[in-house]
Amino acid sequence: MPEAEAPRGEIETPIGPVQFIVTQGDHVYLSNDSRKTPILVNSVAYHLSVHLYRMPDGSWGEGPGGGSWHIYMTRVEPPGEPASRAALKKAYAVLQEAWRSFALYNPDLLVQGEVYHLVDGIERIDEKLREAQKAMEALADERMNLLSAAKRLGYHGPMKQDWSP
Repeated sequence: MPEAEAPRGEIETPIGPVQFIVTQGDHVYLSNDSRKTPILVNSVAYHLSVHLYRMPDGSWGEGPGGGSWHIYMTRVEPPGEPASRAALKKAYAVLQEAWRSFALYNPDLLVQGEVYHLVDGIERIDEKLREAQKAMEALADERMNLLSAAKRLGYHGPMKQDWSP
């Protein structure tokens, strides 16, 4: 099966350039490379990462079930100092609108993200099936060894059991 790639890129926002990775048709991860171009909120430079999810009404916002933001911001200087609630709210609103607008004109990226998600799931299941096949083969060998040992001691029962699905 051909490998799928999660769509990646960069969008310009009013607070600075932000990189994106679409990992599912209804999920995007946004972040910035603050070493090169930090985002600026109220003239303060920040590191940023945020998860946005497509809501049933088509808007983009907090995760499934709601109740919590998926935005993380810390100041560049002093390093690691958390963003104020006002800065978080402003950045979140700007990023929601920037992504909504970008996604509206680039729906193919959402389809590619969903394909990536589905193919990733198939690949994980295929790996589990390979592991299960190896385990089945090892158990079948162990069973045959036990039956052979039992036969040498006079056992005359069945020697082969079909465990195929």
